[in-house]
Amino acid sequence: MDADPLSLHRLTTRPLLAATLVLLLGAALRVGMLAQDSRFDVDEALYASYARRISLHGDILLADIPLDKPPLGLAVTALSFSVFGPTEFAARLPTLFVSLLTLAAVYRLALRLDQRGAVLIMLLLALSPFDLAFAATAYLDPLMTLWLMLSLLAASRDQWRAAGLAFALAVATRQSALPFAALVISIGIGANAHMGWRWPDVALRLRRFAVPALAVGAALALWSAARAAPIDFWTLSVINGAPDRLIRANEVVPRLERWLHLLGYVTGFGPLLVAAILALLPRPGTAAPRRKVVLTVLLVTGILAFLLAYWLFSFNTYDRYLHPLAPLILILVGIGARRLHRFSIAAVVALMLPFTLAALRGPLDIGGDHGQHTGIVQLAAAIQALPAGSTVYNYSLGWELGYYLGDQPAVQVVFQPTPQALARAVCANAEASYFAAPAAESAGWLVPLEAGGGSITLLSDGPFRLYRLSCSSKAWT
Repeated sequence: MDADPLSLHRLTTRPLLAATLVLLLGAALRVGMLAQDSRFDVDEALYASYARRISLHGDILLADIPLDKPPLGLAVTALSFSVFGPTEFAARLPTLFVSLLTLAAVYRLALRLDQRGAVLIMLLLALSPFDLAFAATAYLDPLMTLWLMLSLLAASRDQWRAAGLAFALAVATRQSALPFAALVISIGIGANAHMGWRWPDVALRLRRFAVPALAVGAALALWSAARAAPIDFWTLSVINGAPDRLIRANEVVPRLERWLHLLGYVTGFGPLLVAAILALLPRPGTAAPRRKVVLTVLLVTGILAFLLAYWLFSFNTYDRYLHPLAPLILILVGIGARRLHRFSIAAVVALMLPFTLAALRGPLDIGGDHGQHTGIVQLAAAIQALPAGSTVYNYSLGWELGYYLGDQPAVQVVFQPTPQALARAVCANAEASYFAAPAAESAGWLVPLEAGGGSITLLSDGPFRLYRLSCSSKAWT
């Protein structure tokens, strides 16, 4: 071991040992995230509910629900449910293993760009608060990121069939992987440009890339046709997530602030992202190989293209959209840090550590649940104790409450869009009705019913409240 604790030089002379130690560190950090006591966020609950249905009933088609996702990620969660039971732990366990495999894949990819800095890049990803925030969730994005990193790695090694297959599996996890095809192909061509390719050589490799991608695409098309749903998942995904316009003038600054805030979590300490810019600069006293320069430029260009698209088009500003970009950004940060003095490497790691520890201590405002669903298990238990066939109205607890009520709840949960609609529904119902809501929202929802002569009884208190509602007045009929 080097006598200078601020230098990784000796450590990186034994890359296998160093990579193994970093992988073990990453595993320990991610197990710590899995050990946190947190409930499902909205989309986590949705994906887990679909996976539970596949696991318990073998319903891989999910034909009668408005599905906007391909089946691969849901099938992986369903397999975990089949082995461990339909629990939060089982839903999140596959993502933990996926996160560890992504560490290994990014390490191998980093070797293609900066061999001596690969261990550092792997360490940055292991410590990244952004990656940790998703490493123990039921989201599908970490699995998509793994396939994309494997596709980039295979393309950089001139293994185009493997690259095409990994890319196709990324699309079979989430359709949002599709735009990464350009980055995968450009990195593959740039990494192997020394072969002096002519157009026939490029065309041959593109065909090798396309064949497995088209085969998986055909399988997805057959699955979609077999569902015979009123609207196929491709179309619904475009309706739900695709931008339909450029942003307006009053959105420019708020959206920029939002994306910059999320990007800061990639390193924890946002200013460290400046090191990614330094990756484009030559290291003092050395001349970088042309291939590495080309790959770095392609990587920077691809990342900027995605970030500009997220900012300037009306995409939803979801944190998870940045998940596949985070490892690529950290590759640039690692390369940039090595362009400076060796003490900068230790400085980068030291500045990240407090934010890594903050992620372990409790939920960040990215990733899974941020604490807003604490108490929903108790609410679900109170609802399950109601008479069979009861009607429970709600506004903001659809998917997450549906998961915690179980696969076949004995009550009917009905969405109501406004407090006035809730009052009308209660007064039109001859039987007693119930209303579930977060405590902070519940009072405002009950004002119209109370003003119209309704009867309100609190059945369960806490972060979420359950009320028994009835109405003897005809004011809202």
